[in-house]
Amino acid sequence: MTALLFVYGSLKRGGALHHELGQARFVGRATIRGELFQLKGVSYPGAFQSESPSRVHGELYKLVKPAETLKRLDRVEASHERLFARKLVDVWAGSRKMKAWAYFCARETMKGERIKNGSFLINDTV
Repeated sequence: MTALLFVYGSLKRGGALHHELGQARFVGRATIRGELFQLKGVSYPGAFQSESPSRVHGELYKLVKPAETLKRLDRVEASHERLFARKLVDVWAGSRKMKAWAYFCARETMKGERIKNGSFLINDTV
């Protein structure tokens, strides 16, 4: 199991849920292919996979206890309710391409306004 996790919303440094990463080590800024949207009725964004060249900007972490941390994050991200789904995707950190876990919104009906620059500002969260 890969120990890398890409985050783009409230799990980023300074975000309301950052503490859920436990003792994860910050690797650096990174991007994934996809589109970022403000979700309807909530204060956080959702990434959606896309074949377009659009990128979602976020942070890459190395998890200390991957199985334990991912199980906890699956609960936090409401994977059991099919709100978000965890997927293994290509991530780019600088000029390096690697595989990392990322959470994608699983509900198309929640798409609000597209965040065109692909970057969610933490001070946007409640």
